Amino acid sequence: MYQKIQELKLPTVFINAKYEQIDGVSVTTDDEDAMKRMTDYLIDQGHQRILGVFQIDDVQGSTG
Repeated sequence: MYQKIQELKLPTVFINAKYEQIDGVSVTTDDEDAMKRMTDYLIDQGHQRILGVFQIDDVQGSTG
């Protein structure tokens, strides 16, 4: 799929990933700040029991 995107010369943005062999822009997110802001919002809305679901099957979001 990436080869086809490259052949078509489509502008490409990768989120939390970078592929050296493919031209494109890579952006990252501040997961820690986003989680804090979301949790604070839920607490402000009166929620007391908050569940987190995390993806662990790849390196995205991994800090070490």
